[in-house]
Amino acid sequence: MKYTLAAVWLLAAAPLAVAQDEVTADEVPVSAEAVPGDDVPVGAEEVLDAVAEDAAAVETVPVDDGEEQAETEPATPWLLYVGLDQVGTTLSISGLPPETPNQFDSGLYRLRAGMLLGQGVGVELQYGFKQSTDRPDQVNTDKYYGAYLVPTTNLFEMFELAFPVGYAMTTVEGTKFDSLAFGLSAALPLQYLVSSLPDLRLTLGWMTYYQKSDARLYGLNFGLRYDFSID
Repeated sequence: MKYTLAAVWLLAAAPLAVAQDEVTADEVPVSAEAVPGDDVPVGAEEVLDAVAEDAAAVETVPVDDGEEQAETEPATPWLLYVGLDQVGTTLSISGLPPETPNQFDSGLYRLRAGMLLGQGVGVELQYGFKQSTDRPDQVNTDKYYGAYLVPTTNLFEMFELAFPVGYAMTTVEGTKFDSLAFGLSAALPLQYLVSSLPDLRLTLGWMTYYQKSDARLYGLNFGLRYDFSID
C-alpha cells in the first residue's frame, strides 16, 4: 500500500515538471546593454566612433591638377666694363719717294665700353680723341671709332687675354683710314695685388687699325679698365 501511493504521487508530479521546463526554455533573457528601438549594439557604436575619429585625423592630400608651378630663376646680370687708354700709333705710308718721310708718329686717348655676351666672348665699342702734338715728325689723329667682337681667355688664372677683331675708322690730319682692325691685349686685375680694391684692371695691348696697300696704322696702348655688373 505504501509503494502504491508513492507511484501515484510520481505520476501526478511528472506533468507539472515537464510544463515548468517548457516555460523556462521559452523565456528569453533581456540583456542589460540592449537599447530599445536601436538596431546597433552598444559595442558596434564604439567601433564606429573610433573609425570616425581615425578618419578625421587623416590629413587631406591636395589634388594635383597637373599644372607644374614654374620656378622663378634669378636674372642673369649684365657683365660690363669701361676703360681709358693712352695710345701711341705709327702711320706708315706706301708709294712715297725715297727722300720723302713716309712714317709718322701719332697718339690719341681712347675710351672703351664693352659687355660680355657669354663665356669667353664679348663686344666692345671704342672712341678716340686727339692727343695734340706740334712736333714735325708727328701727326694729329683727329678722331677714331671702332667696333669689335672680343674673344677672351685666361692665362695662369691671372691674366685675361683678349683678341679684338672688328672695324676701325680713323681720321689723321683730315685723311680717313677705314678698314678691318685686329689686335691683342692683356688685363691684370688689381684685386690679385690688393683684395680690397674694386674690380680695376691694368691693360696693355697692340692694335692694327688700318692695313692696306697704301698705308698701315698700328700702335701700342696701355690704360685702366673697370669691370662691373648690372642685374
